[in-house]
Amino acid sequence: MKPQLNTIIWDFNGTLLHDVDAIIDANNEINRRYGIPPITKEHYRQHFSYPPMAFYEAMGYNFKEIPYEKISAEFIACYQEKQAACGLTPGVLAALEEFCRRGMEQMVFSAHNQRLLEEKLEQLGVKHYFSHIDGEEGVVVTGKVQRAKGFAARRDLSRALLIGDTSHDFETAAALGCACALFSGGHEDAARLQKNNAPVFETIEALTEYILK
Repeated sequence: MKPQLNTIIWDFNGTLLHDVDAIIDANNEINRRYGIPPITKEHYRQHFSYPPMAFYEAMGYNFKEIPYEKISAEFIACYQEKQAACGLTPGVLAALEEFCRRGMEQMVFSAHNQRLLEEKLEQLGVKHYFSHIDGEEGVVVTGKVQRAKGFAARRDLSRALLIGDTSHDFETAAALGCACALFSGGHEDAARLQKNNAPVFETIEALTEYILK
């Protein structure tokens, strides 16, 4: 194990939770309601970004006519129905167990709603692995960087590493003042992730091996 690390900070959507298909299905269901063309998984992984408002505008939404908050609330409701069937990303449970066995503190830092985040972690049977779970208070996703700066002001995370699946996770790690490793099987493809100054892995197993070697 890398001797300097004592804490692992996990992203939730697309990293801990294997939910990319559910996200795309929910997006396309909302798109149909408003006459917006459907998107493919390839398009989503190449273009999704935080905060999501610009992504929705690029799909064709006009937030001068329809409030972004309305679309966001409809999407969350639709996604929650589909998320019920989502499980852990392959390799995550073994990683949680191994990091725990080695005495590493583990946290979750997410753009997901706090209450829904805790409920899903409980349903998945992994909530007990985490000493701290940090999500959004509302349903409108604004991103994690500002919250990360506030959290970093209260905690020394110089020996932590964030595991995520987006460029926004890399930005969040920088705001937290910690290292970062990225998983390319989530919400962004490898080509986008490789533009960040962080190692990129195709599987959680390979990422875990990198941390522990």
